[in-house]
Amino acid sequence: MNRCHGNVPLERRESGKSSPTGGLRAERTTLARVTARAFLVAALVGVGTPTPGSSQVPVPADVIGFAPGEDYRLADYPQILEYFRALGEASRRVQILDIGESTLGQPMVVAAVSSEANIADLDRYAGISELLARAESLDDSEARRLAQEGKAVVWIDGG
Repeated sequence: MNRCHGNVPLERRESGKSSPTGGLRAERTTLARVTARAFLVAALVGVGTPTPGSSQVPVPADVIGFAPGEDYRLADYPQILEYFRALGEASRRVQILDIGESTLGQPMVVAAVSSEANIADLDRYAGISELLARAESLDDSEARRLAQEGKAVVWIDGG
C-alpha cells in the first residue's frame, strides 16, 4: 500500500527527494503522530468508560506500561496496535479492522468506535456508504432513503 499525504508520497514529503531513508524517517514521524492522536481519540470518544455488562476497558497504561504524555515515554506502533486490539477485545463498542500493511510491513488497522447496535450492523452501514459513494443505478428517492438509513462516518488519522 502506497501511503501519501497531500498528494506527496511520504518519502518526498520528509526529505524533499525520494530515498530509502527519507521514507523510513517519514513513516516513523507519522507513526509518532498517530500515537498521540490515537490515544486522544480513544479518550475523547469515551472508549475507556465501561458499558453495562462489559468487562473493564483498559486504559493505555494497563497495556503499554505507561500513561500517554508521560515524560520521556512514547509508545511505538506495535504498542499502539496492542492497545487498540485490547480495546476491541474489551469493549463491544469497538471493532478493530485490518486494512492492509504499511510500507514497513506493519499491520494497518481501523478502529470503528460506536454504539453496540451500530457495531453489530457495521457491514450494513458500510454497504450503504458504498452504494451512495458509487451512486450507480440509484434514483433520487432511493439515494435519499439510503442517506436517511445510513450513518455518518468520520475518519481520523495521524497523517
